[in-house]
Formats: sequence, structure tokens, C-alpha cells
Amino acid sequence: MAVSVMAGCGRDRQSGPETGLEALYRLDRDFISHRGAHTYIEAVGPDSGTSAPNALYSREYSDLMSHFGQYKAVVSPLLELDPAMGCVLDARTWFPFEMEQVFVCTEGCIAVEFAYVGGQDFAVRVAARQDFAGVSIGVRGCGYDNGDGMLTTELDADAGRVFMKQTITLYSFWGVEAHENLSYTIAARADMLDVPLSLENSCWTASLPADRTSVVTYRVERDWVVGTAPDVPSASPQEPLDSTAFSVANLERIEELEAWFKDSPVKDIGDPLSMMSWYLFWENTADPWGSRWPNEAVVPSKRHYFRGVWLWDAGFIAIALSRGNEQAHALGADQIRNIVASQAPDGRLPREVWAHDAGTGFQPPGILTWAVWELARWDQDVELVEEFYGALVAGHQWFVNNTDSDGDGRCEWTREDSGMDTSPRFDDGPVEGVDLQSWLALDAQLLAGMADRLGRTGEAEAWRAEAEDRKADIRENFWDPADGMFYDLKIDDSAADKFVRSPTPVAFIPLLVGAATQEQALAVASRLDDPEFFDAPFPLPTTPLTGPAYDSDNYWRGPVWIVMNALAWFGLMNYDLHEQANQLRTETLSMMRLSPTTWEYYDSTSGQGIGSPDFMWSAAFYLMMTYLITPPF
Repeated sequence: MAVSVMAGCGRDRQSGPETGLEALYRLDRDFISHRGAHTYIEAVGPDSGTSAPNALYSREYSDLMSHFGQYKAVVSPLLELDPAMGCVLDARTWFPFEMEQVFVCTEGCIAVEFAYVGGQDFAVRVAARQDFAGVSIGVRGCGYDNGDGMLTTELDADAGRVFMKQTITLYSFWGVEAHENLSYTIAARADMLDVPLSLENSCWTASLPADRTSVVTYRVERDWVVGTAPDVPSASPQEPLDSTAFSVANLERIEELEAWFKDSPVKDIGDPLSMMSWYLFWENTADPWGSRWPNEAVVPSKRHYFRGVWLWDAGFIAIALSRGNEQAHALGADQIRNIVASQAPDGRLPREVWAHDAGTGFQPPGILTWAVWELARWDQDVELVEEFYGALVAGHQWFVNNTDSDGDGRCEWTREDSGMDTSPRFDDGPVEGVDLQSWLALDAQLLAGMADRLGRTGEAEAWRAEAEDRKADIRENFWDPADGMFYDLKIDDSAADKFVRSPTPVAFIPLLVGAATQEQALAVASRLDDPEFFDAPFPLPTTPLTGPAYDSDNYWRGPVWIVMNALAWFGLMNYDLHEQANQLRTETLSMMRLSPTTWEYYDSTSGQGIGSPDFMWSAAFYLMMTYLITPPF
């Protein structure tokens, strides 16, 4: 297998097996996980400046943590060479199934490879190069304590194996305490050891023979509980791997990836970002967890957003998965099930679902309905429509019954529930959102199609009438002819100026749902080149560059969010504004290709990725925009 061949301490290593995945090989990445895993491994490069060259990360968060710091090192180092050997990290090579670090030591070169080998288990393979003059290789790994009181580690040893038990405390934003328990059995085959594994303080140590390749295997069991932490489960007694089994595990990961990419929406396997985008759907998938994730969950990013799944993220992810093969379709349907499983008794669909609890907020209607429609359309699956129709209807009615405080037929929301958490459009409080009205119109339109498919003619007619009424209201009352722009409305109908004059890309969502006239669509499109609205070095800024709230890298107050660019592109295409749509698409894709992975959002002056890397809905919309995948409405 070519992935184990090195030259010059790893600098001219062969590129890996020929699999059709070559565009993913040797990328500048320090992170690896795999489908199902609830952990990730970081293996840094020689210029990182960190004291620990590699570590295992797991979920740890509290209600004091907002978006970042949700994963922390729990085993660090995962495997470290004895400092007495004088080793210096020389190179790192990344493949989608393993990472390798190469060290230059006093007595020669040593390669250390990291890979997931099935389930939650992972292993580290250690091999001395032929030029290595030593007899043995000292190694160690350590349970980590970051000092915040949320992680406890206990170690024990018996019969040449080390047992590590960890309890991690988790708090949700709404104060629910839970614990995740991890248990590791750390072992190596006797014929791969000079000195068996033993304990030294919070670390294990061992000596490996330099004349053969050794593998240290971590067998992992995990459990969770709300409230008081129970006993940590014992890890699997399975035998540790040898070098051949390590290679076989890598080949199994390659076969999984080949199956994942079969019949995928990626049409150009030479485009690294297309390949990375579809790969991320696989890597960011986690096994069912706790009482609230009954199915596999594609999280927004294992790097930063692994505490929960969000409604509109789940919907957009499912829409992209609808264009994949059978396993992608099944995974897409499971994203919807994970949200619907936590629907409140009054019909509200939750904004976010953590493994052990569901949030009290909400997010845009229509997106899950769009996802079901896409999945059912490609599968011609009436059963899928029937499965979700009742929940989607209840969710729609919840908005009508609970978010219209003045009874004028226009629903309202705040910044958090809109998904645009810090947008200046909410600086003065809740609004009658033009995007919310548009999403409700789309929801009604798609529910009409579902009712038709289920033979519910009367319901279909009622939904269709509601959709048309909402669209008429948008073009007649949310449109400011003086600015040529769709705006939110103030809830107070007696205000001298009824508009919330904060231009944002949500002005394009009426185009997405077909609520605008052709003249209105042309007027909004003309603002793409206007710095008072949407012109920027890298469009679309989430607030105008000339506005007082603008900050190029401040969340929803200036950066580019790919979801908004994609929705605007869909809307422009919907009105046959191809010149403007093509320009926006070209500029968006060019900006995204500046990085080897996708990002949560982007600086609108530099194009630099910001926030979480490996971000899922950016990956989803990159594929849609690259391969001209537009909505079926």
C-alpha cells in the first residue's frame, strides 16, 4: 500500500493509492475524523509552534461558551516520542483516511501515522526508517487536564494494557447538565514491544523495537447521562492491531469513501474544493448520541459546532444530500428526523437539538419542507412526504398562532430565531421579517404540492391560496420604491416610517420564492454594484460597507455568508437575471477557492475564511453553485 512509503524523512512520499480521491491527498490539514466518530485527532505540522505535536479532541462545552471552544484536547499527546531521543517534527502528510508525521531524531527518522480503525477506535503506527541507528523507540501518551474542572481522568494498568477513564461535563445554553464518559483500552501486541505499557503519573509509557513496525491501539467506549455521572463503561477487550491490520483498516476507510463518492453531485473529481465539500458530509457525520439524536447527525463542523444540530443547517444539508446516492438520500432524511423527533407538543420545531436536550427557540419555516420535497422528488417517495407532512403542517401553524403579536397576519421574529444572530436589522428589537414572510410563503407553496401528492385536494387549495396571499403582501407592503429595496417592517404600524432601513441580503429571498415583480427583481439586482447596498470586494456583505454597523469580519455585521449568496443566486436565476447571477456565482466560487476547505463565513474585504473551518452549509452551497443545482420551485 503506497501510503506507507517515505523518502527523505517524508518529503517525497508517494501520493497514495489510486482511488479517484487523489484531489484530496496531501492537503494542508491538521485534523482527521471519520463518519460516525465523536472525536477528532489533530496532528500539527512542523511550523505550528505547539508543544504537543498530536492530540485527541472530544466534546466539552458549557453555557459560558458561545460558538467556539466546544472541543478540547482530552488525550495530549496522543503518542509522543521520548524527548531523550532528540526528535524534531520534520513533515506532516494528510490523507482523508490517515495522517502521518515524520520526525528527525538524533539516531535517524521515525514515522508516526494516525488513523481511525473502526467505530470510535483509532490507532497509531510507529516505524523507524532504515537509517535509524537506535535499538528501541520510547513513546508515551497522556490523559489531559486543561484545568477548567470539566474533565476528570483516571488511569490504571493490567497485563500490559493501560485503561483510561474520562468523564466530561457538558452544559447546554439553557442550563441542563450532562456528562459524557469515555473509556480507552490502550495496548500493543507483545511482539511489538520491548518494554510493556506502564503508568507514569497521568501518562502511559512503552518502548517499541526499532527493527519492526509497531501499532498502539486505542479501543474506545462512550456513554452519556443527564445529571450525576455514572460509572464509566469498560472499553472493548478486542486485540490490538498489527501493522497489516492497520493497513487493512485504511483500505476499509478508502472503500467507504469510494462508495460515498459514487454517484455524488461532484462532476469534476479534479476540483479539490468539490471533493472536499462532499468529503465533509462524510467526515462531519456523527453516530446517534443521547436521547435527542436518534439517527446519524451531520453536524455543522466537528471542529467547532459539535454540541448540536440546527434546524436550517440540517435542512440545507439534507437538500444537498438529496443529490447524492442512496446512502446520501437516507442520511438526508435522517437530518430531518433528528429535528422532527424533538418537535414541541404545540408544533414548534426547535432551533437547535443537542444530544440530551432541545432548545426553546425556532428557525425559518419552509427549509425542512424544501428538504423533504427535494428528497421525495428525486426518490419519488410518497412515503417520505407522508412521514413528515403532519409535522411540517404543525410547524407552520405554530408560526401563524404564536409569532404575530399584533394580529396583522405578518409573523415576527428576533435576531436569534432568524439565524442572523447579530444582524443590525434587529438592533432596535423584533421585526416583521421580509425573509420570514417569504419562508412562510414558500412553506405554504411546498405544503400545497405535498397535499396534492397525498390526494388532499382541499388542503392543497388552501395552502396555495395562503402562499399567494403572502407573496402579494410582500411585493405590496415590504417593498420601498424609493430605495428599490425589500425591507423588514416595524411591528408598530403607527410608525412614521414603517420600514427597518437596514439593507441585508434577505432582500433577495422574495426573489427566491417568486414574490417579487420583474421590475422589483431588476431593482434589487441593480444594488449588487451599489456600495450603499451590496457592492464589496467580496460580495455579498451582510450589511453595506458604507453603513455605520459595517465590520468586515464581525459575524452578521459585514462578512459574507455563503447561504445568503446562494439564496440570492437562486433568486436571480428565478427571474432570468443571468448576467447578475453568473457574476455573483463566479465571485463567490472564486473567493471560496482561496482556501482548501469551506468556512462558516468570509471577510468581505479580504475573502479570508472566518469562524469554523469545514463548515457544512458552505460545502453544500459550493456544490450547488458549482454544478448549477437550483431549487425545484
